[in-house]
Amino acid sequence: LDSAEQQTRDVVKITDEHPELDWDDAYAIQDGIRRLRLARGQRLAGLKAGANPSATPSEGSARQAFLIKRLRIRLGRVTLIEGDGTPDRRVLLDEDLAFEMEAKDVTENNFQAKVTEVIVTQSLRNAVLANPRLLLRLSLRRVLAPASK
Repeated sequence: LDSAEQQTRDVVKITDEHPELDWDDAYAIQDGIRRLRLARGQRLAGLKAGANPSATPSEGSARQAFLIKRLRIRLGRVTLIEGDGTPDRRVLLDEDLAFEMEAKDVTENNFQAKVTEVIVTQSLRNAVLANPRLLLRLSLRRVLAPASK
């Protein structure tokens, strides 16, 4: 898993290959990957929290209510990779776009607007400032791309 992340390679869902794995195994794997990353000199910066707005109860992971009174996020290096699910990928951006954002009273209902959209907007703004040709390249690829079927 660690080398796949470093090489931006897809992997088969680990529980498809190893259905015997349980939550204890998952946390042990996560701890092992964290130790490898720290050994390479990466820095532990804080807690990673995820929200999956597409999850439905039928998928086995119902959305749970939450409230974060004050959320501060520091974003460092951003890597933007273009791909269509095949091994043919292209790194469009790999820049240090350091910025911080703060949001208050974040819930499952406003996470998209208060967190996700702010991060994406600020990342794109900083990316274009760091690499002005990026916006032109992305626009041209969109315009020149074959129409979706």
